Amino acid sequence: MGPYLHGRDPLKLPSRVLVLQFEDPDFEGLEVKARSVSLGVLLDLDEETDAMRAGNGIAQTRQLVNLFADKLISWNLEDEDDKPVPATADGILSLELDHAYPIILAWVDAMVSVSASTGKGSSSGAPSAPPNFPMEPL
Repeated sequence: MGPYLHGRDPLKLPSRVLVLQFEDPDFEGLEVKARSVSLGVLLDLDEETDAMRAGNGIAQTRQLVNLFADKLISWNLEDEDDKPVPATADGILSLELDHAYPIILAWVDAMVSVSASTGKGSSSGAPSAPPNFPMEPL
């Protein structure tokens, strides 16, 4: 008998795509789509996320930015000249701190809250109450 229960074919779980939406008026209309990460990676993000929330740990912040950039699918973000901001690490790094951090932290919070809120994952969608981050400089 093989490794599969009762000869059943293995189940392939789809990768979750999160659609982040924001309550903050500065982010009204912004739609961000990003893939989720594995549980192991999410657990390892705790230190980087805490550093970002505290406004310190630049090296750790860069790691988190790079991970988010790797999982970022798309966003409808434009710069002051009405040109699309690329959904890449360079695009994220071109944003001001008080714009980039809330987007990245909303992504982390969405991964945690979707899994924890129902006890099961979601193939898409945002948490029912997206986080609202203060926009004052740290």
